[in-house]
Amino acid sequence: MRPSLRLIAVILITAATTLLSHEHAFSENREIQPPSRTAPLAKGDLIGEIGYRCGESAKPCSITEFMDKARVCALLVLKSQKIRFYRFDSSNRFCQSDPGPNGWGKRFGIASVTKSITSTLLGHAIASKFRARTRGEFHAILSKPVDRFVKDEQPPRSAHNGVPLD
Repeated sequence: MRPSLRLIAVILITAATTLLSHEHAFSENREIQPPSRTAPLAKGDLIGEIGYRCGESAKPCSITEFMDKARVCALLVLKSQKIRFYRFDSSNRFCQSDPGPNGWGKRFGIASVTKSITSTLLGHAIASKFRARTRGEFHAILSKPVDRFVKDEQPPRSAHNGVPLD
């Protein structure tokens, strides 16, 4: 076997072995351990009950009704690094992965929150940079590939090249 082909074969075998040994890590979410010591948040002036319009009739609903309908376990509103509102679901029908009542000591998953924050920031960036205002304008920008926004100058190119934002 020629030296260049032998080198390519060694690289391919090494890459395959590495991928197979890391396959388990990619197939499951790994648990992130909490810090050994947390910093408590100060409480600011609480804003009281929050209301909103819900349903087709736009009738007034409480935040508790929203939390029940949306299956929210805990809701925390911060402003200027101070807690302004907090509410925990008292029924304990949702978020049963960590047993015990919902409250300050319970560990909650944050995947949904992370997606919400990411989509909010992406929406703000699109509205600010591209001045998108309508659903059609947002859709036109979201249909563009990721590599149009995030330049990958160094090889190897990212797996996200050519993948649309939506």
